[in-house]
Amino acid sequence: MAKRRDSNIFSLSFLDIMACGFGAVILIYITINHGTVSEGVQIDPEAMAEVRKIERAIEAEKKNQITIKNTLALTDSEIVSTERNIEELLKKIKDLAAIQASIKAMRDSEQETVQALAEQQKKTEEELKRLQKMLEEADESEYGGGGSQAVHARFKNNLNRPAPCTI
Repeated sequence: MAKRRDSNIFSLSFLDIMACGFGAVILIYITINHGTVSEGVQIDPEAMAEVRKIERAIEAEKKNQITIKNTLALTDSEIVSTERNIEELLKKIKDLAAIQASIKAMRDSEQETVQALAEQQKKTEEELKRLQKMLEEADESEYGGGGSQAVHARFKNNLNRPAPCTI
């Protein structure tokens, strides 16, 4: 019987192919790195200075923008506070206007009452004068100038009393 050969997964030809592939990868890697290093980027000092100047200007503008945002937020809060104060003041003005209207109505009512009382006082005084005149005329005509003193005194006392108010 013929002998079988043991098959080996890692034969010499397989190892040869793997080594070639690994070498190719290393060669490509070196070539790519070498190309970038050899060319190099030449930096223009004037352009670099301009870039730095622009970067500083950008940073300054960012700080300015932050300051403006903070000022805007502060202004917004002041606006809200001012609007709240305006609303409170408008409410107070409305309340005061209502109070003023009620005071005016009370004043008008009191003025009407005072006028009515003044008219009543005037009528009462006129009535008093009329009655006093009637008393004097009656005294002179009926009693001949010296009639009943007690009747006259009681009548005069009643005239000197204030009239009751009907309002």
